[in-house]
Amino acid sequence: MELTSRDAAHPLSQAAAAVNVLPPDWTEQAIGQFCTVKTGPFGTLLKASEYSEIDGVPVISVGEVREGYFRLTEHTPLVPENVQRRLPQYLLKAGDVVFGRKGAVDRSALVRQPQAGWFLGSDGIAVRPSTEHCPEYVAAQFQSFRVRQWLASNSTGTTMASMNQGVLSRVAIPFPPTIEEERSIAQVLNDADALIDSLEQLLTKKRQIKQGAMQELLTGQRRLPGFAGQWSDGVLGEVVAELVAGVSVNSDPMKGGTDVPSVVKTSAMKSGVFDPSECKPIIQTDLVRVTTPLRKDTLLISRMNTPDLVGEVGYVDRNYDELYLPDRIWMTRVRSPDCVCVRWLGYL
Repeated sequence: MELTSRDAAHPLSQAAAAVNVLPPDWTEQAIGQFCTVKTGPFGTLLKASEYSEIDGVPVISVGEVREGYFRLTEHTPLVPENVQRRLPQYLLKAGDVVFGRKGAVDRSALVRQPQAGWFLGSDGIAVRPSTEHCPEYVAAQFQSFRVRQWLASNSTGTTMASMNQGVLSRVAIPFPPTIEEERSIAQVLNDADALIDSLEQLLTKKRQIKQGAMQELLTGQRRLPGFAGQWSDGVLGEVVAELVAGVSVNSDPMKGGTDVPSVVKTSAMKSGVFDPSECKPIIQTDLVRVTTPLRKDTLLISRMNTPDLVGEVGYVDRNYDELYLPDRIWMTRVRSPDCVCVRWLGYL
């Protein structure tokens, strides 16, 4: 995985190059040297009419593969037992690593023991490591920045990234001298994942407690000491004079830094919090087009996103002269500084 001269000038590329210096007793192998790579059934092998909604095992395609795990929904199709008997070569085994063939081709997930027997969908590719290597270690390498960047850069297609067996087989992975060391590395990373999972469960519980408090405080069911009187109903237009949008611009991924003119990403708002690091540097020729920097004591509102994220809000606590609005995000302008507490409005 050689770096071009332009890549080498980028800070992330320099860091990646430093990381890629292997110890002398480590080796590097292409996936095709020690794995079998299988694409899901094409064409008439498996028809949509053979899917089931009530009986069978899940079909794992691009929509089910997330970053390190599988996400099943009510829309995930099933294949019944007769299809499993007819096409046993597409049943997944514990230790397989599954990718999607289209879209986010750098995402992958390891099939663990409870998921053995699931079915590889037509939009999936499965990698099955040989017994000479630890599957958990191989799966961890697929989650690394270095490998994911390579996959994204070497995918095919102009309008949508696409993966094939040839591309995936060329991915090179570094290995320590023994499988025992591979297993030890994988165990350390698994322990880290377990800690993260426990912390996320704790955060989920705390968020639920906060949501309960918000429901009571923002509807007047619970009053804080020293406050009384009747609440009144109103509409947003009574306090917000205008919702301002920005413009769509092109970004330059080779730039970086907090002092570079950048456009805010829709991922910058989550649960009422604004994350200024979620932004993209603007290309030089588009700088003349941006006109709306972020202002203090305003709300950013996502007006275009996935259904569950439309309307996501973030509170801006200071001026950001180098951060600009895109066309997918609104910024509030209140009628007067004293008509409403904007931070309270964001919680509401």
